[in-house]
Amino acid sequence: MINFSRATVKPVMAFAATPQSGITADALAGALKTFRLMVDNWGLNSFSKSEIEQLKQMAAKYIQGIELEPSHELAHTMKAAIELAASLHDEELLQMAQESVGSEDDLTRRDIAYGQSWLQEILADALAGTLDTYQYVPPEHRERQR
Repeated sequence: MINFSRATVKPVMAFAATPQSGITADALAGALKTFRLMVDNWGLNSFSKSEIEQLKQMAAKYIQGIELEPSHELAHTMKAAIELAASLHDEELLQMAQESVGSEDDLTRRDIAYGQSWLQEILADALAGTLDTYQYVPPEHRERQR
């Protein structure tokens, strides 16, 4: 998606903001990862204030839980939302994540209690500012796979 530059922001935002029936949590995690890649590589100043607010709302939505069938994929969606919050440098979202990840009842309700320690590690890195950033390499600079 990032190869298409800013042309992909609105379609990906629409996809993640209002997921249609049948969309998997893993697909939504992919959309959140795409936004994190964009933010990390283009910088926050590449987004309008409105777009940044929409990204924050999406991260909050997926940190708090979404209306999808519970599945193990939801842990990946929450992880992607926490990482996006970190890239957005939003302490309020990270605090929200800390409360949610710290609540075994909340994670059990969402069927992701199995991932609590994994999510806590991701959150600790996000709070410490030590998350690895996604590195984008344009196709023309990638080595050919043999």
